[in-house]
Amino acid sequence: AGDVPGVRRFLAGDAAPSERFRFPVSIVLAAGQSEKLRNIRLVMAPEIVALQCGKFLKKRNFKVAYRGSQSSSSVFKKFVQLGEKAASGKAVLGSAAAAKLYGLKILARNIQDEARNWTEFAIITKSRKEDKKMRKFRK
Repeated sequence: AGDVPGVRRFLAGDAAPSERFRFPVSIVLAAGQSEKLRNIRLVMAPEIVALQCGKFLKKRNFKVAYRGSQSSSSVFKKFVQLGEKAASGKAVLGSAAAAKLYGLKILARNIQDEARNWTEFAIITKSRKEDKKMRKFRK
């Protein structure tokens, strides 16, 4: 989905990333244990996650219920809280780990549009000068 809004502007100021970490992202479609892919009509997901799966969602003509800027894990939790009857015909987008944590069945794997999808985390320091101090501290 691209850069998180505002991060580039933040980094253009006094702040500087001192270290960066990239992690691969693989998005799954998950639902209740008795659910079938052919029965899904509505998918719950944070907007940023749904945007990364646009081709998959469009091909299957799924309606998407965006859940703001919430984390995928919180959407999984809300999905499970619906209960089996209310969750019928619905699924959720997120990680395989979240699906396992919440006891859901994975209906489709690696559904993100970009095969080389990743997320990046950075340790931010106030200034580049402070970054040098941090490196000395870590040794």
